[in-house]
Amino acid sequence: MTDVPDTATPRAIPVGRLILHD
Repeated sequence: MTDVPDTATPRAIPVGRLILHD
């Protein structure tokens, strides 16, 4: 899981991914 901004993060990725990168 590469560290990328939300803009580059596809919507297909679960919310859990967002929490981890947050």
